[in-house]
Amino acid sequence: MTTAAAAAEYRANVGGEAKRVNLLHEWATSQAAAAGVRWIKTGTPDVVDWEPKPEGKYWRALVDDAIKLDLFLASAENYGLILLIRTGSAEFSQAVMTYAKHRTPYHVEGGYLRDREGKVLETPEERDVFKALRLDYVLPRERTGQHMVRRAGRPLFTRREAQAAR
Repeated sequence: MTTAAAAAEYRANVGGEAKRVNLLHEWATSQAAAAGVRWIKTGTPDVVDWEPKPEGKYWRALVDDAIKLDLFLASAENYGLILLIRTGSAEFSQAVMTYAKHRTPYHVEGGYLRDREGKVLETPEERDVFKALRLDYVLPRERTGQHMVRRAGRPLFTRREAQAAR
């Protein structure tokens, strides 16, 4: 289990039964207000109070009534994929996902990299995603666009291909 996953959950003995307890959700529902955090509904530009769901993959908060904070929650099995998607430009992430869908035996569904039969490929680190897709690893600061998605040093997409795939 990665450090991030270990920090997010632990096993507790509740009523004589071992249960997984999500520490982040526990904090979100009990301590957030005292820290100046208001949970708001995702997918809308309006500020609408909202209770985060423990099984949620994306939470949004308003901090000190001024800063919108997006939290993308990941498990040990998909941490690398979520991190890859959320670092760098949107154009880079879209190009990687388009490449995976159209040119490899993998696709992204429900926040996980899956094969054509739907079996999850665990990606605890970003490099696991690049390796599975047979792509050159790209540092987060260099993920500036589709031209940075490369295999054996060569760009995979022409600008026209990437636009047509959208």
